[in-house]
Amino acid sequence: MLFRSDSGVSEMSLNLEFWSADAFSRYTPGKARLIGRKRYYECLEKAVELFGVGNVQSILVTGIESSEATLQAVRWLVERKIVPVLSPFRPILGAPLANMSAPQEEEVVDLYFAAREIAVSHDFYLGPRCVPCQCNTMSFPWDVPNQSL
Repeated sequence: MLFRSDSGVSEMSLNLEFWSADAFSRYTPGKARLIGRKRYYECLEKAVELFGVGNVQSILVTGIESSEATLQAVRWLVERKIVPVLSPFRPILGAPLANMSAPQEEEVVDLYFAAREIAVSHDFYLGPRCVPCQCNTMSFPWDVPNQSL
């Protein structure tokens, strides 16, 4: 088995994307069919063992499934010291979900602050740590530890 010190890899992102079984199977059918939610959970937990606290993150796409489902995912991730990264859904012309509506600004802001509250209550934070990566996520550099602005 290749370990972090052997490979030079110091962190990883394993993107769950959706929490509810319905959204996971509907919007990530390949992941659902070939890997499954349970295996994703196991791999995320194992990654923290290998890479350490704060070195594993998982993107959650917001605005498609309910905010409650996304917040359940945030809670599950921070309880395991996996950094949640919230990325709001944006329809793209020509893509399969092009006709789906993007979440409203108020929904995005409310979800961000609710997720942030969950993370802080677990002495953790929302990611990503990489400031340039924050351009397409619901995050602020000043909320991420060890960042210089």
